Amino acid sequence: MPYFFAVFGIAAWFIYALAILAAANVLAISTLSQWVATAVSYLPALIAGLLVIVIGFVVADFIGDAIMRTRAATHTAYTRWFYTLMTQPTNSPTDTTELCQHCLQETPHSVRIEIRTENEGSENAALSREPYRITECQECETATDQRMNSI
Repeated sequence: MPYFFAVFGIAAWFIYALAILAAANVLAISTLSQWVATAVSYLPALIAGLLVIVIGFVVADFIGDAIMRTRAATHTAYTRWFYTLMTQPTNSPTDTTELCQHCLQETPHSVRIEIRTENEGSENAALSREPYRITECQECETATDQRMNSI
């Protein structure tokens, strides 16, 4: 029900803008008339664009949920990948598909870089900062870390 009032509220403001445009034209206020005409001509395109975006999100979510529901029936390893593809419009630069060392399949992985040091009580702790690449398999949820080459 709130959507109903929102749509009619927007329509009412659009009609108010048309009335102001007509009044500005009759009173020969050219600056106000041009400004309101620009705003009135822009609003339908804005509303249509927002409607396309909202419908796109709803359809993508529906398709993603349908893919996840068929996961048990199809027994495929790539169902989560298709789900991620459908529900996230762009892949983050920290997500990649790699060969998992644990499940031995090409699966999506989350990747992050951590700087690790030796034990804080060690005398070399301040000098031992090393970057590590941590990858976490999104299928079997195991994490692996690898020391990166320092330059």
